[in-house]
Amino acid sequence: MTCDWKARWFAAAAALALTVIPCMAQEAEPQAPKPVIKVYDVGDLVRPARQYPYRSDVLPISDLLTGQAQLPPPPAAAAGGVGFGGGGLGAAGGAPQPANAAGRPAPAASFDLYELIDLLRETVDPQTWVPLGTIGNVRPLGNLLVISQTPDSHAKIEDLLAQLRQQSGQTRVVTVKAAWIVLDRSDLGKLLVGRPAGASAPQVDVAAMEKAQIKPAYQAQITCFAGQTVYLAGGHGETVVTALEPLVSENAAAIKPEMKMVHWGAMLEITPVLSARDQTVTADVHSVVAEPTGAARPAYKIETDTKPGAGSSSMDRLAFSLQDFRTTVKAPLGVAVLAGGTTMPDNGEGKGLYLILEISGP
Repeated sequence: MTCDWKARWFAAAAALALTVIPCMAQEAEPQAPKPVIKVYDVGDLVRPARQYPYRSDVLPISDLLTGQAQLPPPPAAAAGGVGFGGGGLGAAGGAPQPANAAGRPAPAASFDLYELIDLLRETVDPQTWVPLGTIGNVRPLGNLLVISQTPDSHAKIEDLLAQLRQQSGQTRVVTVKAAWIVLDRSDLGKLLVGRPAGASAPQVDVAAMEKAQIKPAYQAQITCFAGQTVYLAGGHGETVVTALEPLVSENAAAIKPEMKMVHWGAMLEITPVLSARDQTVTADVHSVVAEPTGAARPAYKIETDTKPGAGSSSMDRLAFSLQDFRTTVKAPLGVAVLAGGTTMPDNGEGKGLYLILEISGP
């Protein structure tokens, strides 16, 4: 009897084990996550920002003095140089000025859409995307990405896009404030408060400048994308004769004047580039300030007839003050710095003209 009871007990236990083990294995098997379709707007990452280097029919006097076909220079006593004190149109030449402040192409302000797609596929669960996997898929639609992925992968995609927006300064908007001030160098020293960490230029105490009631000769403000080249120009224009082309026929001769519009006032071209790592901005700067100094010098005349005084044409020779400089400035966001300046001997007071820049984020 005892042996029969034990045999029946072992048989029942074996049958129970065969029933329970498959059930446990079936319950432990994980279910494959279902894909979810989401639409991502990446227009701020892939939209290219247009570049706006200075281009105008009204030329800064420094541009007018370069790259022009010129007649022989007038007598030495009447010739002038480029800089404060005046210049003689027709006595200068040179290569055309570069399109932006640093003389090099401005940086791109966006990602390529398909580079962004490749980045997502290669960094976010790469084994899940078709054709390697069977879950993930992505299709571009304008500035949108339609993505089919698991909820966990979608969370990683959102995190990666957020990091790209945070770390890429080229997707951010900045505001540039510029002020050209005229004052003694000793007074300028009272406004400088040292050089901030990581900056290439000294900081300007704006509150002290306002307290001293220092009013800028020119002011400018513009908002743009980081990495975008933009410009501002203010003042007035003047039409001048810059070149004379002789026209000769068998029985007559004439002179054809070439006319340009000269810009008097201030012009600023700037390309600000942000660094998200240390919250600084590096800007390529081109500043031009030109003003007429009074009566123009006697025009450069050319006789158009063999008899003296029978006919003549003249080319303008302007007297003007000019400040023209290009540089690269690095400063913390929202901090006003001294970008550059020169003395102005024409005013007889030994004062200088200085450019103060402040670039702030959104």
